[in-house]
Amino acid sequence: MKYFSYLLLCVLSGISMLLNAQEKLDVKVHQGRTFDSKEQLRHVIGEDKTGVYYIKQEGVAKYFLAKASKDLIEEKVELFNKGSFLNQMSFTAYHIEGNNVFVIASVTDMKKQTIEAKLLRFDKFSLKLIEEKVLSSLSLSSFKGKKKKKKSQDDQESDKYVTFTMHNTAPQIKILARMMDIYSPDKSKLMITQFLDNNKKIRTFIYDRNLNKIGERDFFVEDSQKTILVFDQKLDNNGDVYQLFAIRGKYIVNRYMENGEVKKYEFETSENILIQDIKLKVTSEGVVCAGIYDLKTEKSQVKRNKNLIGVAAPYYRPINGAFSVKFDKKSGELLYKTFHAFDTEMMVKGETEERVRFLRSKVEEGDELEMYNYALDRLVIHENGGVSIIAEQFYITEYMKPGASDPTYYKFLDIIAVNFNEDGSFNWSQLIPKSQKLDRSYIYSSFAMMNKNNKLYFFFNDNPRNTLEANTKMPKDIRDPRKMVVSKVTVDDKGNISKNLLFEDKDETGVVFKPVMEFESQRGELILYGEWRGTQCFYRLTSNE
Repeated sequence: MKYFSYLLLCVLSGISMLLNAQEKLDVKVHQGRTFDSKEQLRHVIGEDKTGVYYIKQEGVAKYFLAKASKDLIEEKVELFNKGSFLNQMSFTAYHIEGNNVFVIASVTDMKKQTIEAKLLRFDKFSLKLIEEKVLSSLSLSSFKGKKKKKKSQDDQESDKYVTFTMHNTAPQIKILARMMDIYSPDKSKLMITQFLDNNKKIRTFIYDRNLNKIGERDFFVEDSQKTILVFDQKLDNNGDVYQLFAIRGKYIVNRYMENGEVKKYEFETSENILIQDIKLKVTSEGVVCAGIYDLKTEKSQVKRNKNLIGVAAPYYRPINGAFSVKFDKKSGELLYKTFHAFDTEMMVKGETEERVRFLRSKVEEGDELEMYNYALDRLVIHENGGVSIIAEQFYITEYMKPGASDPTYYKFLDIIAVNFNEDGSFNWSQLIPKSQKLDRSYIYSSFAMMNKNNKLYFFFNDNPRNTLEANTKMPKDIRDPRKMVVSKVTVDDKGNISKNLLFEDKDETGVVFKPVMEFESQRGELILYGEWRGTQCFYRLTSNE
């Protein structure tokens, strides 16, 4: 969902600002020429010593490769695709190697009824497309659903009523037909994955930095229903493939090694724990699985069933805890398995005082608090060996009525950050209150993040009326992009939290980010895309710590 509209690049002389007495973050804002309003930024590919490379789009399917200088001033643009609405293109992997810029594009061809993974190779200096070839292909016919039955008279009558839905997951086609592109940690290898035959088969292709194929393999998982429920997968520097999936209550990571050996890492949960979201991370020494879960009790199940009235049942996802599991990479030994239930203090953060009193009274009566509709955003392995779990509350509300045009609202709300120590013991948890409720302007929602020296930095657009106190009061909504400020929230290695405005100078007011387009360089700098006084800009954020 993370898209951007209208690319305009800018330059402003270096701006350094003091954001905290103990820590400082420099932000350089560069202002350049104004671009055609039809152009929009799609992806930042990467950067080298000479500048930053990125892809722009104009109209439905006209794509450009562009380059900006180190000061983020656009220097060169080259058209490489003049497609049509029948030939849609998205970009899933990209890197710079030698004199080449490599891009992997997922192309949906409605005429051929195919989804193709295409290699696009550009000359780094001229930006011209010099090679285009199909790496793999899927038929769309494999993912067509059943034909819809003709509506009965009762069904037609029910359509006259207003309906309400709430959900936080992507359409099913995204799961069935996706091609997942994953780099190894050192970026030396790329894995392209296809999910085939309704997830009964997984096919992987492994390429080197110059996109020469060095491996191909099909995977099957035996299940009572002969289906694969894959949560995550990774590729290590040796070319070993790791796949995390669940079978009959067990969570298993299969490591498919270059020599043909398969090593298993597996763990089980108790009957009262339902894992709602989980991610996988592979380090040089360990295999980490972490995420968020729901604690199932008889009373919570009754409450959950009541809450599902009027709500699409599969999309109501309550949580009340986080977990981290780590294995020794070489031996497969389970090093730790920690499940931490959130306490009342954690679950009432960001609420009004009246709401907090009400929730505490419910706890005293024996009720169980829960949070809902959180999606695991990322899993962070810190320099000190600790693990941080980052989740964001997100859902969509749609109001539909025959003859009326009611908006769809995209709601990006609070952020959860949970940290476990290197030995698996619980360290701290924090809830960062945030309320972004927008319709067509949802590209201003969500957050960008930087991880430096065991600290977490969060950047997001905020309502200027919100207090700078990070732990108190329910935040005011943002609804108008023209009336937003950028907040920076810092969480240190002890879980202490502080909040500041990123731009405090009056001359810099009006700056807003489109945080879904973050790009982190190898130096740990964060490049963001946004607006300043009606002008589209790139921003570079650098930590001085």
